[in-house]
Amino acid sequence: MVYNSKRSRMDFFKTRNMKYYVAFLAMLMVIIATILLVKKNTANRKSNETPKVSVAEEESTTIPIISSKGKYKICVNKALFQVTIYPYDNSSGTYSASPEKVMMCSFNENLEEAKLTPEYSDSIKSTWAKVENGDGYTRFYTYFDNNYSFHSSRYAKISDSNTLNTNDYNAIGTSVNDLEGVTLLVADAKWIFENCAFNSEVMVYSNENEQNLLENISKIEIPGGITWEPTDDSEGTIWCDTKIESISSPDTIKLTEGASSEALISHVKSLNSDNENVNRFVFVSGKYDLSKAGTYSISFNLIDKLGNHLSCECKLIITSKETETKDDNKKPTETDSTTAEETSSEETGTEETTVQETTEDESVQEETTAEE
Repeated sequence: MVYNSKRSRMDFFKTRNMKYYVAFLAMLMVIIATILLVKKNTANRKSNETPKVSVAEEESTTIPIISSKGKYKICVNKALFQVTIYPYDNSSGTYSASPEKVMMCSFNENLEEAKLTPEYSDSIKSTWAKVENGDGYTRFYTYFDNNYSFHSSRYAKISDSNTLNTNDYNAIGTSVNDLEGVTLLVADAKWIFENCAFNSEVMVYSNENEQNLLENISKIEIPGGITWEPTDDSEGTIWCDTKIESISSPDTIKLTEGASSEALISHVKSLNSDNENVNRFVFVSGKYDLSKAGTYSISFNLIDKLGNHLSCECKLIITSKETETKDDNKKPTETDSTTAEETSSEETGTEETTVQETTEDESVQEETTAEE
């Protein structure tokens, strides 16, 4: 008997097995339709999601919720170097007529004037962000679509708040700079970073006739050599938030190689107007090296957010550990001191005895001569 496979397949469809075939096809179509539907929903959900935060190094942050609660209108007036921020009124569906925040700014001379209602796909927030087309990093970076970004001045090192570019800082409120986007004081950049959702509106324009709301806002002048931003209250700040009153130190301070900065500052006495110790804000200027023996001329400094600056000068002597060890070895011990004293006493006693014996002999000799 010859088996015909073609005839067998035809017999399969002609028999009662046909209903199983139809059921199988129907099930397969349902599975395919389900997969396509899930993919479509996933794509739609991703398009409405808040963009992820770009985080530099190990810095971390949170993403503000895209809702009316965090929605603002951010108005950048290039003519006045002024940023005015209006909150969104949920009840009326419009922006408030009264600004919630007013900030001074600087910006790149190529910043275009436009009105922007951002899309969410390309918006970014980062605690530290690499400067585009240049060296350094900016802090509390918020990027809205269409190249509008808000951030702090530039820093030389990432995660190091004491490497501020003072030229960027000095330009805020007065002139343009070479950074992309809008440059703000650290506290203002942080406020936008923490409060403004990505669906906030951004307007950039020039209007010299607009009310200047910065008249009552002043920027603290940074003394030469200072690289910490005055509005940055993070740990390690050198800006005292109360009025400083006095600072003093010894004329000469002597430390051993490897001494800590805390050991150096401990020799300083600094007070605020409430007679409170404010040594935690004291910083040192001048070239010195606590790990290298030598003599240095340094100054202790104290500044506050009211613009006051106090300082006192001091000679710092760093001695080597070897010198200290030699000096310690030269110091006599108790045993050495006792032995030295005993030896001295014995020598003195011997001399006295000798003199006494000589005197007695001479007396005897003189008496004998007299008798003769």
